[in-house]
Amino acid sequence: MYDVGPLVRYLENRAYETIDTRTKLERKQATAERRHGRKDLSLVQQLSSARPAEAKAIALADEVALLARWLRDDILPVAGPEYAIRRDLFDFVVAELRAREPACPDRIRPVRTLLEKQRDTLFGLRCGTGP
Repeated sequence: MYDVGPLVRYLENRAYETIDTRTKLERKQATAERRHGRKDLSLVQQLSSARPAEAKAIALADEVALLARWLRDDILPVAGPEYAIRRDLFDFVVAELRAREPACPDRIRPVRTLLEKQRDTLFGLRCGTGP
């Protein structure tokens, strides 16, 4: 969880930055309309790309935060589902991170790779043991 938390915070901050960018562009557009009576075409273009970028960043941050909560609350605690279910859930979380990797590879890949390496330690597969 020490490595997943910073990833979640980074993605949340990135999402907030995209919200801020879109908000500033909308304010500039409103000012341009008020002053000139029409929209600024360059701002229209910028807004048309800022809105989908904002939606993607928010979705990614929300999805990774949910995966992190599952790890923290359902998979890694001592009390929880039986061993096989926890292992399957862990594998699911890692697969979901892999699926989201193209959206932010420089941040997601190292965390996903670390989780894959820790899987053996967490679930005792190196020793061939399990609960």
